[in-house]
Amino acid sequence: METRNQDNEKEQLLQTVEMFEAVTQANPDDYQSLDILKEAYFKLGRDEDGLRIFKLIAHAHLNMGHVSQAILQYEGILQKFPKDAETKNALEDLQKRTMTGELSDTLGDDNPDTAHPHHDRLTGKDNDELLCDLIVKRSSRLRQNFVDPDGDEVLCELIIKHGLLKEKDVMDALHGVQGQNAQMNTESIRATLVQVFTDRGLLSPEQSIAFITEKSNLAYMPLSIYDVVPDTVRLLPRDIAFKNCTVPFDRISHTLLMATANPFDERAKKAAQKVLDYNLQWYACNPQEITQILKDVYLAKASTKDD
Repeated sequence: METRNQDNEKEQLLQTVEMFEAVTQANPDDYQSLDILKEAYFKLGRDEDGLRIFKLIAHAHLNMGHVSQAILQYEGILQKFPKDAETKNALEDLQKRTMTGELSDTLGDDNPDTAHPHHDRLTGKDNDELLCDLIVKRSSRLRQNFVDPDGDEVLCELIIKHGLLKEKDVMDALHGVQGQNAQMNTESIRATLVQVFTDRGLLSPEQSIAFITEKSNLAYMPLSIYDVVPDTVRLLPRDIAFKNCTVPFDRISHTLLMATANPFDERAKKAAQKVLDYNLQWYACNPQEITQILKDVYLAKASTKDD
């Protein structure tokens, strides 16, 4: 039994490596995905590959202006690989350039996760952030409990602002989604804007997801080619998964990889974090693929029993 479990874990890690090599090649500065890839390599005993990715993480932080984080990464490498000459030289050069003022953090906070990441491919990101702030403030004024704004409303505001669709079409779709979700029962999985846009012929899933990943800075994960383990899915309680159309799809050490159709849904993220004792790493995914996984894990058995 133990050997079988070890084989299953190794197979899952190999799949994780394959998927995240592709993700990080498409998004070379996605240091969070690189960190997951690094951990997978080390767990497989592939230290040379782990070292390679470790260095890429440092480069990614440096590319994004996180000088302090880059230094910490290089120091971490030397703790594990004290004789690595390339890392020693890179660290010395970085420290020297920092002391002379040639380099400095572009962020006021040494923790990049608490700041807004920069992506050269994005335009008007500052305006998007201001828009989201306005939505939050407006929602806070309207709601006595100062709850997070509705993620669907945030996405709709961004779509309208950038002229991706006409306001009337967007609002009709939003009201349709809200109406469907208001009638949800225990067997229902949350309706999503991406799916409604597709059903109404307004946007293809690819168009919606491309917009979402650009504006949210989340990487896209194609779940249809990912061998998701049911036990991983079940880590998130069924009612929360169904209500928010979210699903855990992989686990690396103490990090749980999470799929969402709407990265702007802060309520869903907080609901998951509240019940999961893991570091959650979110990815934008096709809602059809999320829904199919949830159906396969939770509803297929129920259907079989009924038969």
